[in-house]
Amino acid sequence: MNSSKFLKLLTIPYLTLFLLAGFGIQAFATENLLPKPRKVEYLKDEFKISSETKIFYSNEKDEHVKFIIERVQNMINENHQLHMQAGVENRLNKYQVWISNQSQIPKNLQKSSSKLESLSEEAYELIVHKKGVRVTAVTARGMLWGLITCVQMIEKNGIETIIPAVRILDWPHYKWRGYMLDTGRA
Repeated sequence: MNSSKFLKLLTIPYLTLFLLAGFGIQAFATENLLPKPRKVEYLKDEFKISSETKIFYSNEKDEHVKFIIERVQNMINENHQLHMQAGVENRLNKYQVWISNQSQIPKNLQKSSSKLESLSEEAYELIVHKKGVRVTAVTARGMLWGLITCVQMIEKNGIETIIPAVRILDWPHYKWRGYMLDTGRA
């Protein structure tokens, strides 16, 4: 075997290892999201979920919002055996959710993207920071999609349950969501 062939064979595994180590956990956390978000910015750090972590939301009179929060609580409990309490925080915007160990959103996380309003009814912004997770949307439907994305990103890191730090701005590609089940080709 000549040396150039040997170098090529040796380079591929090392290059793969280098890429995997370089992208870290964040790349894998968002790689498996369905549907794949349109804009993803990886940040450093992670949010650690503990027994004190709560879901704060603002609109207690909106039945859709209450249903969404309860559904997300059930999903987290079923998939990760974590029981998160929910509470009302009146300082949040109408379709905004704050998941944290403290009810106060840090000032650097309070302002949502200026593009959000102009994108789509179902658009959402998800920011995971070491102090918490903020989901902001224009409608309850967008809030639901943002929270489902957040739940998909929860993972175990040894004994800790974490959500890798990320900023996601997402909206549907098409006005209608579709699903095709082709039983003829099963």
